[in-house]
Amino acid sequence: MGTAHFFEHLVFKGSPKMNKSQLETYAEDSGSLMNAYTSREQTAYYFQGTQDNTDRLIELLADMVQNPTLAGHAIKMERYVINAEYADILANPQEVIFDYIHAFCFGGIEGKYLDSSLSYNILGSKYHISKLITQEKIKDFINIHYHPSRMILVATGGVDHDHVVSLANKYFTRNDKYIGPGTPTFERDVPKLDNDIYANFWKATEFQSCEIRQSYNQGNSTVSGSVVFPTYGWSHSDSMTMMLVSQIIGIFAPGDGGSIFSAPPLTKVLQALDQQCSFQSYSTLYNDTGLFGVVFTTFRPEITPQIIDVIQSEIRRIAFDLSDDELELAKKGLLPNIALQLDGSQPVADEIGRQLLIYGRRIHYPEIEALVNSVTKEDITRCLTELIDSNQKALCLIGDLTSVPSIFPDVPQITNPEEIHEDYYCKYIEKR
Repeated sequence: MGTAHFFEHLVFKGSPKMNKSQLETYAEDSGSLMNAYTSREQTAYYFQGTQDNTDRLIELLADMVQNPTLAGHAIKMERYVINAEYADILANPQEVIFDYIHAFCFGGIEGKYLDSSLSYNILGSKYHISKLITQEKIKDFINIHYHPSRMILVATGGVDHDHVVSLANKYFTRNDKYIGPGTPTFERDVPKLDNDIYANFWKATEFQSCEIRQSYNQGNSTVSGSVVFPTYGWSHSDSMTMMLVSQIIGIFAPGDGGSIFSAPPLTKVLQALDQQCSFQSYSTLYNDTGLFGVVFTTFRPEITPQIIDVIQSEIRRIAFDLSDDELELAKKGLLPNIALQLDGSQPVADEIGRQLLIYGRRIHYPEIEALVNSVTKEDITRCLTELIDSNQKALCLIGDLTSVPSIFPDVPQITNPEEIHEDYYCKYIEKR
């Protein structure tokens, strides 16, 4: 846990072909951009430069991810950097809320990360960062997971496809069998092993209903929280329907310009309870599952139960009393948001890579537009009725909870979620 993110940092510390200083000099002299990110399901490295540098950039990219230096002093330095990044995340209630939801809803209510790798914190725990992620573990991780059969090389802009393919064949030459965990898109092709730890690694992700509560008061009476429901993955035909539901519920933050003219219907009800209340709906999609929910912050902790009730009432209203105009307005709002995310060669490359990993093909914007426009009120009613009837739900609350009773007493109550960040707890999950 956290190894993929840790290695992402080390990739830019150099390789046999170019050390860190030479890489930085090359990037500055050639006007190239180099960056990366790690999510719960993939890591992406992207280089951006001129057409004349295409060959060199792909050569460097291939060398850096396959043959990193992994110097001891670089690993030591990145521990400090990532620990600081980890501290920043713990100071952000919304980040902590989403980590708790994934840890307990996908990893099991004991928080031991046993049921699904989606439960893993992207950075790992502080114990992982400081002690468990070693040079040896990183080398093992690269050897297992950074296999050409698991990589997508994407080039966008002024490039020739056949030439890029020839560069891929030239620089990604590893041809041994892949022995790591399979995915729905990339099946395993391995000989029979005596000790195959990944044989049953990929399985359907199950959602655990629970109420997660971390109570503290740091001098200000606030509560941040999220009510969340399990939904569909990227490839499900109803994933676009739930994205539209999220668009209908919308987002509101006090002080944002123009909100008086464009505020979602939920705003008026929440503003009557707390004028400083903010909220945002979200639809988070993964390979085989998803999360739909609303995250909020209130400066009146005692009204938290009413906020949850209002959110659930709004979901029921959308399910059974949605107007034609609301649906059309949501479609007109969602499509530009999708299009804006594809502004530039880097986000286009990122989308192509993700789609090839998930679908095995590229889905162009006209197809996405057709999918969005094909959603009907009946689709929304059907999806939300399934969501309501399943009674699968979770709630995560962080802040001053002294005046906040249990909201969902019918589900397991987790009152000390912060222990998953402590060293004494993480020692018991060293192998995760």
